[in-house]
Amino acid sequence: MRLNPLVWQCGDHTHDVVRVDFDAADIREADRIGRLKVPYMNNHDPAGIPRPPEVVRIRAVAGKLADAAFREHVQAQIIAQGLGLHVEEYDAIRTDNFQHGDLYDFRILDGGQERFVEVRSSFSYRVPAAERIVRSLSIYGWYVTAHHSEPHRDFYWQFMWYWRPQNKPRQPKWPNVPIFEDQLNAGAVHGYLVGGATRDMLDDPAISSVRADQDGADYQAVCPICRGYDVPAITRLTLA
Repeated sequence: MRLNPLVWQCGDHTHDVVRVDFDAADIREADRIGRLKVPYMNNHDPAGIPRPPEVVRIRAVAGKLADAAFREHVQAQIIAQGLGLHVEEYDAIRTDNFQHGDLYDFRILDGGQERFVEVRSSFSYRVPAAERIVRSLSIYGWYVTAHHSEPHRDFYWQFMWYWRPQNKPRQPKWPNVPIFEDQLNAGAVHGYLVGGATRDMLDDPAISSVRADQDGADYQAVCPICRGYDVPAITRLTLA
């Protein structure tokens, strides 16, 4: 895995992101975890619409790669700053053989203090260039449906893929974005840590709003990503 900081433009200000290049070993590990999870995962999206098992698996792989990017970035920052923090990934310590839902994505431990982090993984395939993602897409927080309400976490990090999933047929006005599964099969894929939001930010109606454009559920979100924290800012807050 390689991490490469980039600076993207957000109108009157810049927004720092991190491009993450995954190698074949990263993909194999994400695929291994994804295959362990799929038999016990709900095959419906948050809106309750059924998804084929292969779609569920690919989304699980994408999510695990996003988790790996967050972990690599944050652990590097902890070491560089000499912080006495411990990053705990739930999938690394769970004892249920993936038979139950995730209690959390990550927990940052600081002595007797803890903070919880949710890593969101989303696809962008309608904007004409990756740099436009932060001006067009959202940082997604917790979601609510008629049957389920997610717990509110302390921090939400957003990871974006500029690829098109195979189950999303290209429409005439969409750019010719490569297919995500093809990149995975080639053993090399990249995405972007684009920033995040705190629970307080997502609770603030002056900054956040409810969006229903992701899987048919109602997400508390900051839109566009430019209105949220860029990677250096959300890193500082997460590790403070």
